[in-house]
Amino acid sequence: WVDDNGEDWSAFVTGNLAGLSGRPQGWDLPDRDVAIIDVESATITGYATGMMNICMALSVNPGNGQVTVVGTDGENEVRFEPVLNGKFLRVNLAIADPANPNPPNVVDLNPHLIPYSESATNPMQRGMSLGDPRAIVWNADGSKGYVAGMGSNNLAVIDSSGNRVGLAPTIRVGEGPAGLALDESRNRLYVLNRFDGSLSIIDTVTESEVDRIPYFDPTPEVIKVGRKHLYDTHKNSGLGQVACGSCHVDGRMDRLAWDLGDPSGEMKVLNPNIHNLGGIHFLLKLDFEDFHPMKGPMTTQTLQDIIGHEPLHWRGDRNGIEEFNPAFTGLQGAERMLSPQEMQEFEDFLATIAFPPNPNRNFDNSLPENLPLPDHLTTGRFGPGGMPMPNGNAKRGLQLYTDIERRLDQGNFSCVACHTLPAGMGTNWTLDNGLFGNPIEFPTGPLGEKHHALVSVDGSSNIAMKVPQLRNQFEKTGFNMFMKSNRAGFGYLHDGSVDTLERFLSEGAFDVETDQEVADLVALVLSFSGSDFGIEGAPDNNQNPPGTPGKDSHAAVGAQITIDSTEEESFLDQMIAVTASGRVDLVVKGIVDSVPRGAVYNPST
Repeated sequence: WVDDNGEDWSAFVTGNLAGLSGRPQGWDLPDRDVAIIDVESATITGYATGMMNICMALSVNPGNGQVTVVGTDGENEVRFEPVLNGKFLRVNLAIADPANPNPPNVVDLNPHLIPYSESATNPMQRGMSLGDPRAIVWNADGSKGYVAGMGSNNLAVIDSSGNRVGLAPTIRVGEGPAGLALDESRNRLYVLNRFDGSLSIIDTVTESEVDRIPYFDPTPEVIKVGRKHLYDTHKNSGLGQVACGSCHVDGRMDRLAWDLGDPSGEMKVLNPNIHNLGGIHFLLKLDFEDFHPMKGPMTTQTLQDIIGHEPLHWRGDRNGIEEFNPAFTGLQGAERMLSPQEMQEFEDFLATIAFPPNPNRNFDNSLPENLPLPDHLTTGRFGPGGMPMPNGNAKRGLQLYTDIERRLDQGNFSCVACHTLPAGMGTNWTLDNGLFGNPIEFPTGPLGEKHHALVSVDGSSNIAMKVPQLRNQFEKTGFNMFMKSNRAGFGYLHDGSVDTLERFLSEGAFDVETDQEVADLVALVLSFSGSDFGIEGAPDNNQNPPGTPGKDSHAAVGAQITIDSTEEESFLDQMIAVTASGRVDLVVKGIVDSVPRGAVYNPST
């Protein structure tokens, strides 16, 4: 465990001083990237480890049986935005022998960028780069492989060791190549261009595109136009291998923390005319400090449903998405920032990204009342620590969360006073006259931005913090200081320093009384996305102020069945029932009179 200055911190992380960081001696992050499964016994026989952070695609080389993985690896041990500018990510190929997988051989697929001494290069070099790899395929003898760069809109041809061996540095294809199929006997490689809505046909002898065939793509135009600003690594970076989507993978997160402070940066002054300090509770409006440029490590946040929920970032120090424009040049090394039109395209695209169905909710989107909590352990507040948590009742958790009489936060605040429903973020309301005015909705900003509340009472290393939304907390599990083997190195809070939800909820600041109450609250937070809580805040209630609606999917969205017997009819009845909410449509496909037909269910008829 070495930092960017070469200092070895292993003793404090996993060695004899691990207790000083709250870990047991022997704590480790095995970094298991590929599971090796015996398909006859359906058992895991081993893992390939240490390949990269984001494994994008996998293929077995038929010539030697080696497992090959393409993806990206973040250099998040390096600190400060000016140092990381344009070179914070590697695009890698990892090669592992299933019989002896560790350590794998990891190869940089952009050798022309080594040693990454600059933040930008010339257009020719940038055009050689591969970004956001999403597919790999090998020829029959394993001597030649093809890797698709979804972010760079090209293909790289490699040998079995990962060396570039193409006739040209890359093969240009349509936008967003994400799938490959090789017809070796006909010297043809087929490339699915997801963003372009087309199929590129590559002549593998000349290594050139000989045709491009469009297919029907119902993707809305606003998405087609705007997503290049998230994914396009050539357009959006100085070296051609990174984009916003490098960390915000598929619009979500890489599960890493980054220190993007700037030692040469300037303080940003808090302005009560722009920043909503504390919402409508006068006790939450005290003790704020200006934003410091050295903000420390912060975990990557999701881009799901951020438009209309401003300000942005953990501290709320970005009034709107427009204030991230300098990151294109200052963090990604691009030649220029987005134009106003391009930024509007980007914002309109981001506004389409919603949260998916919550896997912990019931099919009708109701909260679970008996949710198993595997790998969630008692913290020691009410008995021995490290014991399995009981199943959680999210409905009971909601009662605790919204109890404005009991006020779990030391008797001063209910949970919902800060984390409003349905999204869990701060209210967009404030007081019209300082500490003791009347509640009003905070005026919308000149670019349409909202002003959700900041607080100064969370006890973190930054004083002014935006109240964070709670809808993707179930995706942040895997870090636990009771366990020696972990799936993640970052957990909760802005810097990922709190390992588990139960640890956070068992802190002395919260007046919970039993491990069962903690389990119920954990179950609620793990089930948070989905809305439909049946509780609304009010401007005259500073313990339950108004919340802002969110783009949350109903739990039934995406469910499918094939009707081939009467056994499925009961589930079909459930599918019909949930359409009454108005949040779910039901579509049926089948063959009628030998003709494929489809229909949508209309509950009113």
